[in-house]
Formats: sequence, C-alpha cells, structure tokens
Amino acid sequence: MASGAYAYLSSKLLNLWFNGAAYTFPAGAPGIWIGWYTTTPSATAASGTEASGGNYARTPITNNTTTAFPSIGATIQIITNNVTLGTVAETSALGTITGIAILDAVTVGNGLFFGDLSATKTLGVNDIIQFLAANLSIQLT
Repeated sequence: MASGAYAYLSSKLLNLWFNGAAYTFPAGAPGIWIGWYTTTPSATAASGTEASGGNYARTPITNNTTTAFPSIGATIQIITNNVTLGTVAETSALGTITGIAILDAVTVGNGLFFGDLSATKTLGVNDIIQFLAANLSIQLT
C-alpha cells in the first residue's frame, strides 16, 4: 500500500523546521479536503487522476481526533476522523476509485498527503464512497 506526504508538504515542513520559513495553514474552513482518485497519486504533485464528472466534489475534512498509541519505547500520533466523510449520490459513473489525496483547497490547490485504498470502489450513478467515523487514519512515521 503506497502512502505518504506530497513533495510540496515535505518541502514546506523541512523549510519550517530547519530554516524558520513560515508555513501558512490552508485558508477557509475546513482548510483541507479529500480528493478521490481513479489513478492513485504519489509524492509528485501532478500525479494521479482525480475523479471528475457529474456532481463530484472534494470532501471537506472536519472534526478529527489525535490519539497517542504507545509503541516500543515511543508514542505514535495518529489522527482519525470522528464523522463520516464521503461523497453524495453520484449523478454519473466516475470509474473505480483506487486512492485518495488530502489537499489544501476545494479545487486545484496543493497535495498534502496521498494513499491508495485497501479496497477499490467503482462509483456508478447513485453510488457513494465514504469513510465511516474512525476509518480514515493518518500517521506520520
């Protein structure tokens, strides 16, 4: 399973930590969205193919919880969704969703994180795709 941070976010964080360069959190509420992909993205900004057509729109990410998990002398921090995140009933077939990206804008914007799904989902007319509460977790390692 491929997942990670986009080069954009890695660069911003490294420059923040080592050069003191400011990083501005995405504007607006919630500031971050899930994009659903028919070709799984990778660390390259332009990679992957985002779903399009019908009434497709990125899903806002809100109401999350950070949890500490003790692990062999260290604590791992994982953030998990507290509410269901997903699409509305689609008005056209979008194809097979293979991965997601976390992005900093409702359209266009910059990729922050990416990952492929453990199970793909083919979206036809009237289908939805969603992460139920506590089923999307992001961990920095």
